[in-house]
Amino acid sequence: MKKSKGPSDSRPVKVLNLIDSGDTYFTVDIAKKVSAFYKALKIINENLTIREQRIVWCVMDGMNYEQIKENLCITEVDFTDEIHSIYKKLNIHNESELANLLKKKDLFGSRF
Repeated sequence: MKKSKGPSDSRPVKVLNLIDSGDTYFTVDIAKKVSAFYKALKIINENLTIREQRIVWCVMDGMNYEQIKENLCITEVDFTDEIHSIYKKLNIHNESELANLLKKKDLFGSRF
């Protein structure tokens, strides 16, 4: 089930347009990070189900797979199905590639 689109969906677009126009008080470095964050967020929100998104956000919070299963009350079988679906949709193959993908999008900052 995909996230429904609503009025708040235009906020990232407005922020990105403001950054692109140069009408912000961000430094160039901060503007690039905000832009990368919203672009990655859009990819995650448009391509992943709600449950898959929750798993990705848990990874971003630094949880390992065992912690995620416990935190989200997901069985081993369901988690395996979900994680394989995430990998397929994001064109990656393992947890390390997921972390690297999110790191490249600058979502982790200096966590990794």
